[in-house]
Amino acid sequence: MRMDGLHNDRPALALHNMRGDATGQSKQENKKLRDVCQQFEAYFVAELLKTVAEGSRFEGMLKESRAEKVFGAQRDAELSQVLAKRGALGIGQLLYEQLSPQLEAAAEADAEGQDPEKAA
Repeated sequence: MRMDGLHNDRPALALHNMRGDATGQSKQENKKLRDVCQQFEAYFVAELLKTVAEGSRFEGMLKESRAEKVFGAQRDAELSQVLAKRGALGIGQLLYEQLSPQLEAAAEADAEGQDPEKAA
């Protein structure tokens, strides 16, 4: 599963290169950060749903067809997107609250010509 700007194995890579020039792009950067945090929550929920689905499968006479597996994966992906958009678990909001001060500090450091790594 791949979500906009989010790698399956390294969700944090989506945060890389979010800094722009210091000329009023802070609103744009905050929106990007909020979007990435929402995507991370969607990824987390999707993995959670996948784990729950694997644990709830039963061994029986009927085998799950390939179509049922694909449908289940698509259903879980869509459900995870909807839940993340609503902020159902609040993970995206918590991440945003944790990371936004670092983004602001980096933007201020860029404006002052300092090294953003030292400012955060």
